[in-house]
Amino acid sequence: MSPGPSESETRGQLGAFPPRTACRKEVTITSVRRVQHEALGNVLEEAGTSLSNVLRLNCCLTDVRNFQALNEVFQHYFGESLVARTTVQIARLAGEYAVEMEVAKGGKRVDTNKRWGKVLWQEMTRPEFEEAVRERAMVIIPTGSTEQHGPHLPVSCDINNSYSIAVEVAKRVEDFRLIVSPPVWSGFSPHHIEFSGTISLNLHTFEDLMMEICKSIHRHGFRKIFMLNGHGGNNAPLNSITQQLVQEKVYVATVTWWNLIPQELREIGESPLGGMSHACEAETSLQMLLQPEAVRLDARVKEIHPPLMSMAKNDFRESGPIAYGFDFKRQTQHGVYGDPTLATLEKGQRIFDATVSKLILALREYYAVEW
Repeated sequence: MSPGPSESETRGQLGAFPPRTACRKEVTITSVRRVQHEALGNVLEEAGTSLSNVLRLNCCLTDVRNFQALNEVFQHYFGESLVARTTVQIARLAGEYAVEMEVAKGGKRVDTNKRWGKVLWQEMTRPEFEEAVRERAMVIIPTGSTEQHGPHLPVSCDINNSYSIAVEVAKRVEDFRLIVSPPVWSGFSPHHIEFSGTISLNLHTFEDLMMEICKSIHRHGFRKIFMLNGHGGNNAPLNSITQQLVQEKVYVATVTWWNLIPQELREIGESPLGGMSHACEAETSLQMLLQPEAVRLDARVKEIHPPLMSMAKNDFRESGPIAYGFDFKRQTQHGVYGDPTLATLEKGQRIFDATVSKLILALREYYAVEW
């Protein structure tokens, strides 16, 4: 194995990724002269642990080829590759690559709450649901879309944002239990359907789907249900659903994540109004944080369009009383509404942290509400 980069070449800053797992030990490697079995073992020994006890390993590498070298190290210890055993994120940071590897014991990613245990609906058993009802758990339903986000973001952007925020909140809150339902990955997106990759439900199908999901969860005994939305097209349907469900004696609440933090977005954003709307400065920053391997930074295109009417909303940071129909194929060139060229990893972290904090406050208040 050839020597890796020098210590000066590999020095960098991490901390850009949000905590993703309850780790027994977290180790950050900012300098590795030789990515070899012995070298990695020495670094871990200095950190007071061994590779078998590491659940997250952070490495700063100037050359992504060194990822292959680390892969050989893990094959040596575990007998399998990193891809088979871990969650891997790679982000370009100031000319370097930050690689975060979650290596859970036994090769499983850990999404748990220290007090309550499991937070993901799909990982729970029937008796665990019965126990969660007795514990008066709240259920968060992440909603979003599968739709085009310009030439640089994946179509999973909206649902990835809301689901990631929901899981992080569920892992942090300990004064009451939170469970995150499977994400509702398709939404109401007719304004994007002319662009490739978009999967849209019609209005009544989306409303019926969400109502049936909420009624099913309520039927099992959960009385606090919260829909966390990541797609603008779902706003009006979800608000309507909260009212329609009242007739079924099912009481739910909803919010779209950016509506929690307009002031924080004004402080974080550098783009003029119109720069944070779709595939924009805010969404691109979040995706650089949450799934950087899917972001094409070199394909970012700036498209800022003034609203058709002065009192209409066209930015996450500013609301307006007037709404009108929008056709992204007709009214944009690239399917972008904003300035993704100003997006950064640091902004993504600030947006993520601010949203998580505000959502925790909102859920605590909602939990205390007696219907």
